[in-house]
Amino acid sequence: MKQFDKQDVATELLDAAITEHLDHARHFAAYNAAAVSEELTSKLLRLCDKKDSASLKIGALKAMTNVLHQTEPDQRIWWKELFRLKNTIKHMDRESDRFFEANIEVSARQKIGDAIGNAVRLGITKSSQVLRFEARRLDSRTQDAAHFDR
Repeated sequence: MKQFDKQDVATELLDAAITEHLDHARHFAAYNAAAVSEELTSKLLRLCDKKDSASLKIGALKAMTNVLHQTEPDQRIWWKELFRLKNTIKHMDRESDRFFEANIEVSARQKIGDAIGNAVRLGITKSSQVLRFEARRLDSRTQDAAHFDR
């Protein structure tokens, strides 16, 4: 038996998620691998008393709620919503849970971005796959901006 570092596992899964997303258009596989990578890196960040992607999103929601003078809802609602798709994919308690709606390509891209953000906050060196994903993302943003300028 061999010992493994969960940071290395998270890095491998992130690279696999990017490959599945960009090269094979298997977005559920990409989403799932990225979600596990994000979860592992989130736990590693919390062990270092650093903020993970989900905590940063919750913090932003709290800040917006305060600025808008809204009543802050129970934070468990926000956490549940952040992980709704992940849990919807994983769980099926009854026949009605068999089918669901999602924009899986966009969700996979977002989940990969969250995992990358966590990896960066951990100080993990960006792999060639991560650099490729970021370049592709930047390129699509540039194309989107050019489209709006017309």
